Amino acid sequence: MIRRPPRSTLFPYTTLFRSGGVGLAPILNLKQTCDNNKIVYSMIIGARSENEHFIKHDPGKNIYLTTDDGSMGEEGTVMVPLERLVKINKNAFIFACGPEPMLRAVKEFAVNNDIQAQLSVESYMGCGIGFCQGCVIRRKISKIQSHSYHEKYSLVCMDGPVYNATEINFG
Repeated sequence: MIRRPPRSTLFPYTTLFRSGGVGLAPILNLKQTCDNNKIVYSMIIGARSENEHFIKHDPGKNIYLTTDDGSMGEEGTVMVPLERLVKINKNAFIFACGPEPMLRAVKEFAVNNDIQAQLSVESYMGCGIGFCQGCVIRRKISKIQSHSYHEKYSLVCMDGPVYNATEINFG
């Protein structure tokens, strides 16, 4: 489940949802929660082609679709409308879920532009309880005192799957 800031701090932010691939499911859940609580947001969804979209591109309702081939919405990645919307909407807070290359781009963008972001990491989970160690992601810790596994790594199944953009490193 995506962690959100305390209710009192969510409203000063412009909430931006980004998703791609199977990352759409949690983003649609967050969209419904925002709709129910009358929280204003913009949603950006990326796909390879028009065939993978089932929502209508509707910038008037803050729904932006992108396709790699330009067959629907904007051509290119979700980064193009994200960069544009962040310039327009101050105090952005980004929630993103999707494939690792997209999350890596969002993380870099958010960190470089001092924007708060939460990333829901997709990972193969063999056991779902931390035993198999199959869903490891590297933590971003500047001063590791000793060689401790939990200081260097996080288990997505146990510690995530949602992380602040500043907490983790990809690759």
